Amino acid sequence: MEKLSNEQAKQEAIKSLWIEKIGEKEYNRIAPLINQYGYCTDSEIDEISLFKIDVLNQHVFDIVDYHNYETSNDFAPKGMNDVNLNNGWTRIEPDGSNLPTDDRRYKTGTLCLDGTFMTWEQVFKGNAVRLSGSTHYKPIEKELLPIY
Repeated sequence: MEKLSNEQAKQEAIKSLWIEKIGEKEYNRIAPLINQYGYCTDSEIDEISLFKIDVLNQHVFDIVDYHNYETSNDFAPKGMNDVNLNNGWTRIEPDGSNLPTDDRRYKTGTLCLDGTFMTWEQVFKGNAVRLSGSTHYKPIEKELLPIY
């Protein structure tokens, strides 16, 4: 089985989220209008506006306006921002080309075939994380102390 690139995996996650929220039939109808970030613009065609009104009544969409408040709104299923940010995790490219090269502490994790995700903290540089079998990483941020 060929490993997906980060972008391919992201597009699969976007498609899955849309289908989960609105069903495959509706997704297939609007798929050509969904951008690379998983958002659809209601000004694309009038039919989409009708679709948006129908689906918004079910409270499955977030509306995000990246353009002009008077001319268009982008909308996507709730949770799309989490998909775009991958909940803060960086998925390691199959060739390891996006591994960090610094000596910071990272939380690494492995997404298992059964869907479980195991994590641990380690200091690594470059290929060390690849050798550990990790599939994802994210920097460990210094925890802020309470003010009072």
